[in-house]
Amino acid sequence: MKRLHEEIRKLLLFLLLGMAVLAMAGCGGASEKGVTEKLLEKGMEAASRMKEFASSEAYRALVGGSSEMDEMWETVKASNTSSVRSVYEITADSLLVIEEEMGYTSEDFSKLSDVLKDRLKQQAIAGLPSIINAKRGVQCLAFAGSVSDGGSFLLPALKEQRILVFVFESGYPLWVRFFLAGEGIVTYQAWWLVLDGTTITTESALSEALDFGQQSALKVRRVK
Repeated sequence: MKRLHEEIRKLLLFLLLGMAVLAMAGCGGASEKGVTEKLLEKGMEAASRMKEFASSEAYRALVGGSSEMDEMWETVKASNTSSVRSVYEITADSLLVIEEEMGYTSEDFSKLSDVLKDRLKQQAIAGLPSIINAKRGVQCLAFAGSVSDGGSFLLPALKEQRILVFVFESGYPLWVRFFLAGEGIVTYQAWWLVLDGTTITTESALSEALDFGQQSALKVRRVK
């Protein structure tokens, strides 16, 4: 009888351990999914605010700008930021961005100190939306800067920088970069990309629209 009780105890212990392992695995998956959902939520909130900026005549008058920007203001004002058609994640190779878009060669880069290398990499990634808009003209760059958004929130589960591009049913796509600020705080920067969002229906279509040359510094993956 005592031996039977011992066997039952071992069996129960085995089952409990198995359940614990499954629970931990489930939590890991839920955490990753939860992080993405939170980033999607924050991106949609930014889009709504940025549409509000463009819809405010008072804000528009305060910011100013040339008549060439009028169509851009109206495009955002008329956009449907409550209906996202797709979301893509961008993985950026900072070294390729530096070489392709900033004019540095690998030899130039190798001469820098580690501190300067890290700083240049960060600047390259942070400047991507400006690079993309600047290719379409200085007015596109000026407009995007006028209605950009940014902020911070708490999300300790995010472990690395992520860049998402939101494509809506109408209007321009939205570029949002989320990066770590320490102590579980995530900071984001959001910019409109002055591109025809209606043509962006696939990963390859977005890659082509971003226009980063044959040796692409940006990898695109659809997440929604």
